[in-house]
Amino acid sequence: MTTVFRLLLFVLSNLGMWELLRRKTKIDSCFFPSLTIALQVAFLFVAGILNLLKEAAAVLWLFGMVCLCVSVVKDRSVAFLRNYLNVGYIFCALTVIVMLFYVKGKIFTRYDNFSHWALVVKRMLNTNRYPNFEDTIIMFQEYPLGSATYIYFFSKIVNMGEDIQMLAQIYMMTACIMPVFCFAKKNRAAALAVGLSFTNFFFVYNITVTNLLVDTLLPIVGMCALLYVYLYCGDGEKTNRITLCLSAAYLTQIIQIKNSGIYFVLIAVVWILYKGCRNKNWKSRAAAVCLPFGSLILWQKHCRYVFVNAAVSKHAMTSDNYKSVFGAKRSFFLRQCM
Repeated sequence: MTTVFRLLLFVLSNLGMWELLRRKTKIDSCFFPSLTIALQVAFLFVAGILNLLKEAAAVLWLFGMVCLCVSVVKDRSVAFLRNYLNVGYIFCALTVIVMLFYVKGKIFTRYDNFSHWALVVKRMLNTNRYPNFEDTIIMFQEYPLGSATYIYFFSKIVNMGEDIQMLAQIYMMTACIMPVFCFAKKNRAAALAVGLSFTNFFFVYNITVTNLLVDTLLPIVGMCALLYVYLYCGDGEKTNRITLCLSAAYLTQIIQIKNSGIYFVLIAVVWILYKGCRNKNWKSRAAAVCLPFGSLILWQKHCRYVFVNAAVSKHAMTSDNYKSVFGAKRSFFLRQCM
Protein backbone atom coordinates (compact mmCIF):
# COMPACT_ATOMS: atom_id res chain seq x y z
CA MET A 1 0.00 0.00 0.00
CA THR A 2 2.91 2.33 0.65
CA THR A 3 4.00 2.04 -2.99
CA VAL A 4 0.45 2.73 -4.22
CA PHE A 5 0.21 5.79 -1.95
CA ARG A 6 3.55 7.16 -3.12
CA LEU A 7 2.57 6.47 -6.73
CA LEU A 8 -0.58 8.51 -6.14
CA LEU A 9 1.53 11.38 -4.77
CA PHE A 10 3.72 11.15 -7.87
CA VAL A 11 0.63 11.34 -10.10
CA LEU A 12 -0.69 14.36 -8.19
CA SER A 13 2.64 16.15 -8.61
CA ASN A 14 2.59 15.49 -12.33
CA LEU A 15 -1.02 16.64 -12.50
CA GLY A 16 0.10 19.96 -11.06
CA MET A 17 2.63 20.36 -13.87
CA TRP A 18 0.06 19.34 -16.49
CA GLU A 19 -2.28 21.97 -15.15
CA LEU A 20 0.48 24.60 -15.30
CA LEU A 21 1.04 23.75 -18.97
CA ARG A 22 -2.70 23.85 -19.67
CA ARG A 23 -3.06 27.31 -18.15
CA LYS A 24 0.05 28.78 -19.75
CA THR A 25 -0.09 27.25 -23.24
CA LYS A 26 -2.58 26.24 -25.91
CA ILE A 27 -0.92 22.88 -26.53
CA ASP A 28 -3.20 19.86 -26.83
CA SER A 29 -3.50 18.17 -23.43
CA CYS A 30 -2.38 14.81 -24.85
CA PHE A 31 1.14 16.23 -25.04
CA PHE A 32 1.26 17.25 -21.37
CA PRO A 33 2.56 13.97 -19.86
CA SER A 34 5.37 13.52 -22.42
CA LEU A 35 6.25 17.21 -22.32
CA THR A 36 6.37 17.11 -18.52
CA ILE A 37 8.73 14.13 -18.69
CA ALA A 38 10.96 15.96 -21.18
CA LEU A 39 11.11 19.05 -18.95
CA GLN A 40 11.87 16.90 -15.91
CA VAL A 41 14.65 15.03 -17.72
CA ALA A 42 16.21 18.31 -18.90
CA PHE A 43 16.10 19.76 -15.37
CA LEU A 44 17.44 16.59 -13.76
CA PHE A 45 20.19 16.36 -16.38
CA VAL A 46 21.55 19.76 -15.35
CA ALA A 47 21.17 18.78 -11.69
CA GLY A 48 23.05 15.54 -12.35
CA ILE A 49 25.95 17.43 -13.87
CA LEU A 50 25.99 19.61 -10.73
CA ASN A 51 25.79 16.53 -8.47
CA LEU A 52 22.37 17.58 -7.15
CA LEU A 53 20.18 14.71 -8.32
CA LYS A 54 18.48 13.91 -5.01
CA GLU A 55 17.76 17.56 -4.26
CA ALA A 56 16.46 18.19 -7.78
CA ALA A 57 14.11 15.19 -7.56
CA ALA A 58 12.64 16.56 -4.34
CA VAL A 59 12.30 20.05 -5.82
CA LEU A 60 10.52 18.71 -8.93
CA TRP A 61 8.04 16.71 -6.89
CA LEU A 62 7.39 19.64 -4.55
CA PHE A 63 7.02 22.05 -7.49
CA GLY A 64 4.31 19.88 -9.01
CA MET A 65 2.44 19.68 -5.71
CA VAL A 66 2.61 23.47 -5.30
CA CYS A 67 1.27 23.95 -8.84
CA LEU A 68 -1.61 21.61 -8.04
CA CYS A 69 -2.43 23.40 -4.79
CA VAL A 70 -2.32 26.79 -6.52
CA SER A 71 -4.74 25.53 -9.18
CA VAL A 72 -7.17 24.23 -6.54
CA VAL A 73 -6.99 27.48 -4.55
CA LYS A 74 -7.52 29.66 -7.63
CA ASP A 75 -10.52 27.68 -8.83
CA ARG A 76 -11.77 26.87 -5.33
CA SER A 77 -12.59 23.45 -6.72
CA VAL A 78 -11.17 20.54 -8.67
CA ALA A 79 -13.40 21.16 -11.67
CA PHE A 80 -10.30 21.47 -13.86
CA LEU A 81 -9.96 17.68 -13.67
CA ARG A 82 -12.65 17.50 -16.36
CA ASN A 83 -10.00 18.63 -18.84
CA TYR A 84 -8.28 15.26 -18.43
CA LEU A 85 -11.36 13.10 -18.97
CA ASN A 86 -10.58 12.27 -22.57
CA VAL A 87 -9.55 9.23 -24.57
CA GLY A 88 -5.83 10.01 -24.31
CA TYR A 89 -5.78 10.00 -20.51
CA ILE A 90 -8.08 6.99 -20.34
CA PHE A 91 -5.58 5.17 -22.56
CA CYS A 92 -2.70 6.24 -20.31
CA ALA A 93 -4.48 5.25 -17.10
CA LEU A 94 -5.57 1.85 -18.43
CA THR A 95 -2.10 1.05 -19.74
CA VAL A 96 -0.24 2.06 -16.59
CA ILE A 97 -2.68 0.25 -14.26
CA VAL A 98 -2.54 -2.98 -16.28
CA MET A 99 1.24 -2.83 -16.55
CA LEU A 100 1.56 -2.09 -12.83
CA PHE A 101 0.01 -5.49 -12.13
CA TYR A 102 1.93 -7.14 -14.97
CA VAL A 103 5.43 -6.12 -13.82
CA LYS A 104 4.72 -6.61 -10.11
CA GLY A 105 7.43 -8.80 -8.62
CA LYS A 106 9.37 -9.14 -11.87
CA ILE A 107 13.16 -8.83 -11.95
CA PHE A 108 15.73 -8.17 -14.66
CA THR A 109 17.10 -11.22 -16.44
CA ARG A 110 18.54 -10.04 -19.77
CA TYR A 111 22.32 -9.57 -19.90
CA ASP A 112 22.20 -6.00 -21.26
CA ASN A 113 20.47 -4.85 -18.07
CA PHE A 114 23.45 -5.99 -16.03
CA SER A 115 26.08 -4.64 -18.43
CA HIS A 116 24.65 -1.12 -18.43
CA TRP A 117 20.96 -0.14 -18.42
CA ALA A 118 19.73 -1.47 -15.06
CA LEU A 119 23.23 -1.35 -13.62
CA VAL A 120 23.57 2.40 -14.06
CA VAL A 121 20.10 3.03 -12.61
CA LYS A 122 20.98 0.96 -9.54
CA ARG A 123 24.19 2.94 -9.04
CA MET A 124 22.33 6.23 -9.34
CA LEU A 125 19.69 5.13 -6.82
CA ASN A 126 22.36 4.00 -4.36
CA THR A 127 24.64 7.03 -4.71
CA ASN A 128 22.22 9.81 -5.76
CA ARG A 129 24.60 10.96 -8.48
CA TYR A 130 25.74 10.23 -11.99
CA PRO A 131 28.46 7.55 -12.28
CA ASN A 132 32.07 8.65 -12.03
CA PHE A 133 35.59 7.18 -11.71
CA GLU A 134 34.59 5.41 -8.48
CA ASP A 135 32.13 3.25 -10.43
CA THR A 136 34.58 0.93 -12.15
CA ILE A 137 31.83 -1.48 -13.14
CA ILE A 138 30.38 1.05 -15.60
CA MET A 139 31.80 0.02 -18.98
CA PHE A 140 29.91 2.35 -21.34
CA GLN A 141 31.05 5.51 -19.65
CA GLU A 142 29.83 8.02 -22.22
CA TYR A 143 26.43 6.46 -22.88
CA PRO A 144 23.84 9.20 -22.21
CA LEU A 145 21.64 8.71 -19.15
CA GLY A 146 18.36 10.31 -20.26
CA SER A 147 16.14 7.29 -19.59
CA ALA A 148 18.08 6.34 -16.45
CA THR A 149 17.65 9.88 -15.14
CA TYR A 150 13.87 9.72 -15.37
CA ILE A 151 13.75 6.18 -13.95
CA TYR A 152 15.84 7.46 -11.02
CA PHE A 153 13.34 10.27 -10.41
CA PHE A 154 10.30 8.00 -10.70
CA SER A 155 11.80 5.27 -8.51
CA LYS A 156 13.13 7.68 -5.89
CA ILE A 157 9.63 9.04 -5.35
CA VAL A 158 7.64 5.79 -5.69
CA ASN A 159 9.79 2.73 -4.95
CA MET A 160 13.28 1.56 -5.88
CA GLY A 161 12.27 -1.99 -6.79
CA GLU A 162 13.12 -3.40 -10.20
CA ASP A 163 9.45 -3.73 -11.12
CA ILE A 164 8.89 -0.01 -10.45
CA GLN A 165 11.92 0.82 -12.60
CA MET A 166 10.23 -1.14 -15.40
CA LEU A 167 7.01 0.78 -14.77
CA ALA A 168 8.86 4.08 -15.04
CA GLN A 169 10.06 3.25 -18.55
CA ILE A 170 6.63 1.91 -19.48
CA TYR A 171 5.10 5.21 -18.42
CA MET A 172 7.63 7.13 -20.53
CA MET A 173 6.62 5.14 -23.61
CA THR A 174 2.92 5.39 -22.84
CA ALA A 175 3.12 9.16 -22.39
CA CYS A 176 4.86 9.50 -25.75
CA ILE A 177 2.21 7.41 -27.52
CA MET A 178 -0.59 9.55 -26.06
CA PRO A 179 -0.26 12.47 -28.54
CA VAL A 180 -1.71 10.35 -31.35
CA PHE A 181 -5.05 10.71 -29.58
CA CYS A 182 -5.11 14.44 -30.24
CA PHE A 183 -6.43 13.42 -33.67
CA ALA A 184 -9.18 11.23 -32.20
CA LYS A 185 -12.12 13.61 -32.51
CA LYS A 186 -14.59 10.94 -33.61
CA ASN A 187 -14.87 7.21 -33.01
CA ARG A 188 -12.92 7.52 -29.77
CA ALA A 189 -13.72 3.97 -28.71
CA ALA A 190 -12.23 2.61 -31.93
CA ALA A 191 -9.19 4.86 -31.51
CA LEU A 192 -8.72 3.58 -27.96
CA ALA A 193 -8.93 -0.04 -29.08
CA VAL A 194 -6.42 0.50 -31.88
CA GLY A 195 -4.12 2.47 -29.58
CA LEU A 196 -4.12 -0.25 -26.95
CA SER A 197 -3.44 -2.93 -29.58
CA PHE A 198 -0.47 -1.12 -31.06
CA THR A 199 0.87 -0.29 -27.61
CA ASN A 200 0.78 -3.98 -26.71
CA PHE A 201 2.76 -4.65 -29.91
CA PHE A 202 5.37 -2.03 -28.96
CA PHE A 203 5.66 -3.54 -25.47
CA VAL A 204 6.33 -7.10 -26.61
CA TYR A 205 8.13 -6.70 -29.96
CA ASN A 206 11.95 -6.83 -29.96
CA ILE A 207 12.55 -5.36 -26.46
CA THR A 208 10.02 -6.38 -23.82
CA VAL A 209 8.91 -4.03 -21.05
CA THR A 210 10.74 -6.07 -18.41
CA ASN A 211 14.02 -4.61 -19.68
CA LEU A 212 15.44 -1.09 -19.46
CA LEU A 213 17.04 -1.11 -22.92
CA VAL A 214 16.02 1.95 -24.94
CA ASP A 215 15.69 0.45 -28.43
CA THR A 216 11.89 0.81 -28.28
CA LEU A 217 11.78 3.90 -26.09
CA LEU A 218 14.00 6.03 -28.35
CA PRO A 219 11.92 5.86 -31.56
CA ILE A 220 8.67 6.38 -29.63
CA VAL A 221 10.03 9.47 -27.91
CA GLY A 222 11.56 10.62 -31.20
CA MET A 223 8.28 10.35 -33.10
CA CYS A 224 6.42 12.10 -30.28
CA ALA A 225 8.87 15.00 -30.46
CA LEU A 226 8.66 15.18 -34.26
CA LEU A 227 4.86 15.30 -34.07
CA TYR A 228 5.08 18.13 -31.54
CA VAL A 229 7.57 20.02 -33.69
CA TYR A 230 5.37 19.55 -36.75
CA LEU A 231 2.27 20.87 -34.97
CA TYR A 232 3.76 23.63 -32.81
CA CYS A 233 7.07 24.71 -34.33
CA GLY A 234 6.03 25.59 -37.87
CA ASP A 235 4.88 28.98 -39.10
CA GLY A 236 1.20 28.79 -38.17
CA GLU A 237 -0.77 30.47 -35.40
CA LYS A 238 -0.06 27.60 -32.98
CA THR A 239 3.64 28.49 -33.01
CA ASN A 240 4.98 30.98 -30.48
CA ARG A 241 7.98 31.54 -28.27
CA ILE A 242 6.75 29.18 -25.57
CA THR A 243 6.05 26.26 -27.91
CA LEU A 244 9.42 26.72 -29.60
CA CYS A 245 11.33 26.83 -26.32
CA LEU A 246 9.45 23.79 -25.01
CA SER A 247 10.56 21.84 -28.07
CA ALA A 248 14.12 22.17 -26.75
CA ALA A 249 13.12 19.95 -23.80
CA TYR A 250 11.93 17.20 -26.15
CA LEU A 251 15.09 17.40 -28.26
CA THR A 252 17.34 17.45 -25.19
CA GLN A 253 15.59 14.35 -23.85
CA ILE A 254 16.07 12.52 -27.16
CA ILE A 255 19.75 13.30 -27.46
CA GLN A 256 20.26 12.25 -23.84
CA ILE A 257 18.52 8.87 -24.25
CA LYS A 258 21.01 7.53 -26.78
CA ASN A 259 23.58 8.92 -29.20
CA SER A 260 21.59 7.74 -32.21
CA GLY A 261 18.79 10.05 -31.11
CA ILE A 262 20.70 12.79 -32.89
CA TYR A 263 19.04 11.70 -36.14
CA PHE A 264 15.60 12.61 -34.79
CA VAL A 265 17.01 15.88 -33.50
CA LEU A 266 18.48 16.79 -36.89
CA ILE A 267 15.12 16.21 -38.60
CA ALA A 268 13.43 18.49 -36.05
CA VAL A 269 16.15 21.13 -36.44
CA VAL A 270 15.73 21.21 -40.22
CA TRP A 271 11.97 21.70 -39.84
CA ILE A 272 12.31 24.42 -37.20
CA LEU A 273 14.86 26.38 -39.25
CA TYR A 274 13.03 25.86 -42.54
CA LYS A 275 9.79 27.19 -41.10
CA GLY A 276 11.75 30.04 -39.55
CA CYS A 277 12.45 31.47 -43.00
CA ARG A 278 8.98 33.04 -42.88
CA ASN A 279 8.85 33.70 -39.16
CA LYS A 280 10.46 36.23 -36.82
CA ASN A 281 10.82 33.98 -33.74
CA TRP A 282 14.51 33.49 -34.42
CA LYS A 283 15.67 33.78 -30.81
CA SER A 284 13.28 31.05 -29.71
CA ARG A 285 14.18 28.93 -32.71
CA ALA A 286 17.88 29.36 -31.95
CA ALA A 287 17.26 28.18 -28.38
CA ALA A 288 15.32 25.15 -29.60
CA VAL A 289 18.11 24.25 -32.02
CA CYS A 290 21.14 24.96 -29.83
CA LEU A 291 20.11 23.68 -26.39
CA PRO A 292 20.02 19.94 -27.25
CA PHE A 293 23.47 20.11 -28.85
CA GLY A 294 24.66 22.17 -25.90
CA SER A 295 23.50 19.37 -23.59
CA LEU A 296 25.44 16.85 -25.68
CA ILE A 297 28.63 18.89 -25.42
CA LEU A 298 28.07 19.37 -21.68
CA TRP A 299 27.61 15.61 -21.24
CA GLN A 300 30.81 14.83 -23.13
CA LYS A 301 32.75 17.38 -21.11
CA HIS A 302 31.32 15.94 -17.91
CA CYS A 303 32.32 12.39 -18.86
CA ARG A 304 35.85 13.43 -19.73
CA TYR A 305 36.10 15.11 -16.34
CA VAL A 306 34.81 12.20 -14.23
CA PHE A 307 36.29 9.31 -16.26
CA VAL A 308 39.87 8.90 -17.44
CA ASN A 309 39.15 7.20 -20.77
CA ALA A 310 35.56 8.23 -21.45
CA ALA A 311 36.36 9.63 -24.90
CA VAL A 312 37.48 6.20 -26.15
CA SER A 313 35.03 4.05 -24.19
CA LYS A 314 32.71 1.75 -26.11
CA HIS A 315 29.90 3.53 -28.00
CA ALA A 316 31.28 7.00 -27.19
CA MET A 317 30.25 9.51 -29.87
CA THR A 318 33.64 11.24 -30.07
CA SER A 319 36.28 11.71 -32.75
CA ASP A 320 38.83 9.93 -30.53
CA ASN A 321 36.64 6.82 -30.30
CA TYR A 322 35.93 6.81 -34.03
CA LYS A 323 39.65 7.09 -34.78
CA SER A 324 40.34 4.21 -32.39
CA VAL A 325 37.59 2.02 -33.92
CA PHE A 326 38.57 2.69 -37.53
CA GLY A 327 42.22 2.29 -36.67
CA ALA A 328 41.56 -1.15 -35.19
CA LYS A 329 39.49 -2.16 -38.23
CA ARG A 330 42.22 -0.94 -40.58
CA SER A 331 44.86 -2.94 -38.71
CA PHE A 332 42.66 -6.03 -38.81
CA PHE A 333 42.07 -5.59 -42.55
CA LEU A 334 45.78 -5.19 -43.27
CA ARG A 335 46.60 -8.34 -41.28
CA GLN A 336 44.02 -10.29 -43.26
CA CYS A 337 45.49 -9.10 -46.55
CA MET A 338 49.07 -10.01 -45.66
